[in-house]
Amino acid sequence: MTPSLGTCLFTLLALGGSTVADAAPGSHENVKRDDLTCSGFALRPVGEVNACIDFLHSRGDTTCAINGRASDFCTTGGTKITGFNYSNKESVSSLCRDVAYSLQKVLDSCTRYRGVAGGNAAGENADIFVSIQPA
Repeated sequence: MTPSLGTCLFTLLALGGSTVADAAPGSHENVKRDDLTCSGFALRPVGEVNACIDFLHSRGDTTCAINGRASDFCTTGGTKITGFNYSNKESVSSLCRDVAYSLQKVLDSCTRYRGVAGGNAAGENADIFVSIQPA
């Protein structure tokens, strides 16, 4: 499944710095920020996660930015990719291709029963944790 035009437009707005207010993964305080984390609940379809990875990879050197606490980088079907700001900085960013690379690691390590859930630091950037979640 590929992201729709509306989803891509929304994602492009998010890449420009839209903020999802007060969003944070429930257990982020217990997660070492620079380690890949698999989750055993809310598995998302592999095809939807792959579509977001492909989309973010195609953005290449474009910056995936977070102004505030969180920003959605991609939404397709019932899946969204959200970046969380783990620093005390007002805004943080990573190259979108690095976000895609980090999500690919999650896909490769955390897929089970044709679904995947988890997150990872964005391109070894401990300021950003990207997470695969239900939309």
